[in-house]
Amino acid sequence: MTKRKRPPALDIAAIRAKTGLSQSAFAARFGFSINQVCDWEQSRSRPLGGVRAYLQLIEHDHRAVLAMLRSSGGRRASASLRSASSAR
Repeated sequence: MTKRKRPPALDIAAIRAKTGLSQSAFAARFGFSINQVCDWEQSRSRPLGGVRAYLQLIEHDHRAVLAMLRSSGGRRASASLRSASSAR
């Protein structure tokens, strides 16, 4: 049986710091709960799947992600992401 390779952990605090946002502002702008952000930053849990990919996009170009959220009616996009990521 082969072992699955675990992807390297994301440094959520560094990603958030790159945006210049507080934990609560980061959570609100990108559609996470404040508890998720705190848990990720304190290594109590790890973002997986699509949420991990979304965080990598934020890390790469958070301004472009925010622009896409605004142009697509960000509240709906954020709400659906929040419900999808809390279902894990």
